[in-house]
Amino acid sequence: MKVNILFFLLSLILFSPVVFSLSCSTSTFNDILGGDSGRILGVALFLTVLIIALAYAFGSIMNNQHATVFAKEELFPLFMSAILVVGIGSVVFFSCSLFSSFLDYSFSPLAIGVGSGTSLDSCYVGSDSLQRLSFCYLSRTKAAAQQYVSAAMDKSLHSEMDSTNVIGASNPISGSVSLPTTAWKRAYAAQFESMAMSFALPSLISLTIQVLFLSLNVELIKWLLPAALLLRILPPTRHLGNVLIAIVIVLYVIVPFFYALNGAMDNKLTTSASCIDSYTSIVSDPTLDYDTTGSSCDSPTGYWALARLIPHAFFLPNLVLAISITFIVSLSKALEVIQ
Repeated sequence: MKVNILFFLLSLILFSPVVFSLSCSTSTFNDILGGDSGRILGVALFLTVLIIALAYAFGSIMNNQHATVFAKEELFPLFMSAILVVGIGSVVFFSCSLFSSFLDYSFSPLAIGVGSGTSLDSCYVGSDSLQRLSFCYLSRTKAAAQQYVSAAMDKSLHSEMDSTNVIGASNPISGSVSLPTTAWKRAYAAQFESMAMSFALPSLISLTIQVLFLSLNVELIKWLLPAALLLRILPPTRHLGNVLIAIVIVLYVIVPFFYALNGAMDNKLTTSASCIDSYTSIVSDPTLDYDTTGSSCDSPTGYWALARLIPHAFFLPNLVLAISITFIVSLSKALEVIQ
């Protein structure tokens, strides 16, 4: 009786998030259980069952007790592996629903209608997968970095070309006299080039690599989760299987969650209006804003536009990496309890 009650409570815990996050279920099901991913996972489960069945048949026919004991002992890890697959799906469903509720609450003071696609938040359109949302935010940041590099180098080249304007006078008696009237623009050209090459371009390279990594997350999960199930069948490789399961959760939940959270914060807090209200005097620079109409906060090559890129390009990846490693180590140790 106690076993039945425990099994019922476990099932309730695992499946209850699905009921409350049906809007997130389609993309998650397609990524984990649908299409190629589901077929690969099915093949892995079939191979696991086949290995156990062959071991039991071999032990029964050849009267080999080791093979028979191995087959019986691996039935429980197989059952727990199936439970873990369902648990991973439930965690993903719950995280999607929870984060969507968080964004609904966070963006409500800005009067952003869900599905409006306004300029204040063109990525979040209601309940959606963390993968698509994080990829959208990071891709938009990458586009901002490309725009900054392009604008800064364009101003650098134009300033360099404008600096060659020279007025000269010549006569047979005193010779010629030349006066460079716009030589001061060379300093502007050097400043724009320095901002682009020293800060914006490294940020663009880092953001491009991160976007590529996020785009490969789902493809990696297709192979990591089946490999984890196969590795869990053998005691010597069971720990590696647990590590792969932890990596799957990190790739599908932890990493996209922090990228989406950071993108949402940037989208809400680092707006031009907030800059004008608090930081106009700080980010204003006569060199970077000399041909910009309006506020320094709206300058495509100003400090404000560059400062928004630095956390995404350098701080966030290191923070996510540290949290992911800690989570993988902790979860893999916790899964050691589950045979």
